[in-house]
Amino acid sequence: MKLTIGSRRSALAQAQARQVADRLVAANPGLEIDWKWITTSGDRIQDRQLSEVGGKGLFLKEIQMAMLDNEIDIAIHSAKDIPAAQIDGLVIAATPPRANRLDAVCYANPSLDLAAANIGTGSLRRQIQVKSYWPGSTTTPIRGNIDTRLAMVSDGHVDAVILAAAGLDRLAPDWPGTTKPLEWMLPAPSQGTLALECRTSDTETIDLLQSVNCETTWLEFCAEREVVAAVGGDCFLPLAVDAQVDNNTLNVRARLWSDDGRASARESESGPISEAADIGRRVGQSLRTNSATVR
Repeated sequence: MKLTIGSRRSALAQAQARQVADRLVAANPGLEIDWKWITTSGDRIQDRQLSEVGGKGLFLKEIQMAMLDNEIDIAIHSAKDIPAAQIDGLVIAATPPRANRLDAVCYANPSLDLAAANIGTGSLRRQIQVKSYWPGSTTTPIRGNIDTRLAMVSDGHVDAVILAAAGLDRLAPDWPGTTKPLEWMLPAPSQGTLALECRTSDTETIDLLQSVNCETTWLEFCAEREVVAAVGGDCFLPLAVDAQVDNNTLNVRARLWSDDGRASARESESGPISEAADIGRRVGQSLRTNSATVR
């Protein structure tokens, strides 16, 4: 069998895609892989924040259209970039094992006082949590790939940057500066998770992708996605969600802030893993109900 995989051209996207391809080939001996690297609208627009030009869905549109046009068989996405609404004709068929879900702060000066630093991040969720934890700090909106953002630290544009630890692990494990995981920062929904998408009608490919599915990751992904859907979330909302499986129990924490960070609502719930999607939906619905003073 031959599988054509579509992915963004960025170095991180390619690294993630090749990692998944290796898993697929290992699980399905004889499988042949072809590649189609696609430059998305989100990749082309670098001079504006995503909230100004249409959101994180811009990283998916061209890839999903290529799948619907039968130019590729599957797409490998960063799950946190996927809008809550599923495209007709496409389905998320599997999630490989989740990588590090945390955010991390990176800086070059080992004596830097993070509590008074200028920290670069394009994420409103991160900006708000930074200002709460380090009220004496400032934040600078930035965009670009991992190398570009780390270069902003090296050239003094900012004192530090906050990035997803999973991306750093995959693409910049040897960065010479200091990297610290932020245990106190609630992550974006599905951070560290990869989602494998294909055509709903392609049952053979769906079965193939199931060979690399991680059930724990899938349960967490489904719960976090339900929170986003229930809240009506998109990349514009400063929303954090963290679902974790512990034995046969799923624990979900979620928080939604006002855009200025001055007000917030938080919800949490635990229950059996068999109710993962329902737990996520209930947390999202409660968060939406209790966030009337936030939005």
